[in-house]
Amino acid sequence: MRFRDVRRLLRDERGAALVMAIGVAMVLAIAGTSLIAYGTSNERAADRSKRSHDSYQTSVAGIENAVSQLASATAAQRGDYALFGAMSPSGKTQAFGVGESVAWDGALWDDNPNNATNPGGSALYTGSPSDNYIPNLRWRLTSTSVVPAESGPGTITRTVTSDVRLRPLTQQTRDEQSWEYVYSWKTGDPCDMTLPNNPSVQSSFYVAGNLCLDNNSSIVGPQFASDPPVKVNVRGNMELMKNGNDVGTNARPLTSLFVEGALGCKYRSNPWNYWCTDGPPPPGDHVVPDSQRGSPAIPRPVAQFDDWYYVASPGPSQPCDPALSTGAYPDFTDNDAALNGSKGTLALPSYGAFSCKTLLGELTWNPSTNRIVVDGTIMWDGNLEFDTANANITYDGIAAFYVSGWFRMRQTRLCAALTGSNCNYASWNTDQDVLFVAAGGWNNWSQCTQCGVLLESSAQFQGALYSDYNMGFQNNSFVQGPMVAKMELIQNSFTFNYIPPNIRVPFGTPSNTIVGWNILPPTNFTG
Repeated sequence: MRFRDVRRLLRDERGAALVMAIGVAMVLAIAGTSLIAYGTSNERAADRSKRSHDSYQTSVAGIENAVSQLASATAAQRGDYALFGAMSPSGKTQAFGVGESVAWDGALWDDNPNNATNPGGSALYTGSPSDNYIPNLRWRLTSTSVVPAESGPGTITRTVTSDVRLRPLTQQTRDEQSWEYVYSWKTGDPCDMTLPNNPSVQSSFYVAGNLCLDNNSSIVGPQFASDPPVKVNVRGNMELMKNGNDVGTNARPLTSLFVEGALGCKYRSNPWNYWCTDGPPPPGDHVVPDSQRGSPAIPRPVAQFDDWYYVASPGPSQPCDPALSTGAYPDFTDNDAALNGSKGTLALPSYGAFSCKTLLGELTWNPSTNRIVVDGTIMWDGNLEFDTANANITYDGIAAFYVSGWFRMRQTRLCAALTGSNCNYASWNTDQDVLFVAAGGWNNWSQCTQCGVLLESSAQFQGALYSDYNMGFQNNSFVQGPMVAKMELIQNSFTFNYIPPNIRVPFGTPSNTIVGWNILPPTNFTG
């Protein structure tokens, strides 16, 4: 090879090496730029993630502030749809630093599908407490945060929402006088309410029609100063049909007596007396004290079965929560979505031990101790029955139990306080234990026509009873507490007792307005 050929080859290799070196340098430069860009991009993404997290936490802080305001409000204010609207904007904002703040608000929703605004669904609640509609209230809280970007101008905003369910206070102030009486709203017959064979009755009575006493029945007043009052209010006339009938005696006069009918009173074959009196001789009307007139009529309470079908918990629309409940508990779910008694008869004593709980209520049964725990308002789309020979069952708690069908007791005692085999009035603390049972249907038992409630064969109940139809009581049965029905049908021996002066009642008491609410923890966070 000649020398100039060798020199040309070397020159070509050096050029190639230079070209390669320049190429490698360019690749390294591009790679370095990419790494810088990648690092910067990751830094920005991390910044966005951090600021997004910060904005979420700031929004959650706004939700917490709103919940705190609900907790600080009165029990009545929590159910006021204008609660947040009445606050100034400064009362619903908070600053955390330079350029960082949060603002919140709340809207009250009603999830009872019976609402008038959006039947079948939820609607904004703009109502006020009422005794003829039961809302299912939920606050929808909204919180929006503003935080500055980590670098450069601009801000990041984020909106978070959450729900706070309202639960009525377990006990409400009683606002219905009807729950002071054995109350009968039937009218139109000579005897709309009859006491056939009941010596020394110690209950208060409100009779919308005419009251008759037969055989040896008498109503007597309090025995001791500490006993509850015994009041009789008859909107029609009152007839004492037999020699042994008295309405109050000199030894035990009634607390008050009103007879408002045009005829007044009649004792046996005596003429009607507009002003019912006890004397002078010849024998008067056997009433002590003399009757008065001018008492205001007391409206009949009406149970909202349609509303409680959706709102009761546990109930057809809010069954037992498996996360909170134990044992083989009853299935409250109503698969046909209609208030029609389709669940049949619930016989609690036939169940093994169970605890059915929701966030709003409870029904627990312990057969080893024969004890029931109740809380809130419960509804079963069917019947409720206690038919266990010589069973003594006690209950703890404050609740209303609605059944779309009938309620029957036979040979069973269901008491808040039990001594031996009898309900004990003296030891019954109505501030701690009260059970209201409301029946919306009826059955034609052979001894009780169109009865929604039947107590028979030495059954005893301590609490309050309501029926859209009649009630039947027979064969040495026994009730301590108020009763409201179209008519109380009494056969054989039935014992009436003092009615406790319930100032506070379960929030599910028929026609009692719910005016106080508790809040549950916030749920359903979104955003």
